[in-house]
Amino acid sequence: MSDNNEDSIANKDEAEKCRDIGIKAYQNKDYDKAIKFLDKSLKLYQLPDVIAWKERVRQAMSNDNNNQSNHKAKNNTSTKSNTTTNNNDESSSNTRPYSSEQESGSKKILQLAKKGHYEVLGLEKTANESEIKKAYRKLALKYHPDKNSAPSAEQAF
Repeated sequence: MSDNNEDSIANKDEAEKCRDIGIKAYQNKDYDKAIKFLDKSLKLYQLPDVIAWKERVRQAMSNDNNNQSNHKAKNNTSTKSNTTTNNNDESSSNTRPYSSEQESGSKKILQLAKKGHYEVLGLEKTANESEIKKAYRKLALKYHPDKNSAPSAEQAF
């Protein structure tokens, strides 16, 4: 029974941390992140103010979406060529920002893939299984599309 009580206290602490991260994300107008952490907070422990914060974030998201749709309707003169060079463009299909290093790394992987898997991993053909797994994990952490939002990241992975 004491283990259950300790879990509850630990969950409450973690829920409070998630709530605080969610509130900071809301204040920074990162509404998706705010909802994600507020949801996580609720799953860990039912804090009384989290539901109110979620409603506040949803209202802000709704207001922000209305403002963006009005803005897009007024400024419908942007060209398609800007979406490939400007990674923060609203009309781009990829809304998350990415660095030039992420894009160049993804393109490098695509070029190396033509030579072979060992080239992509930066290993010699005599590498053992653990070296291969280690190199793969390192690249996956860096270039997986969930971590790297560059347009070529999905193809590279």
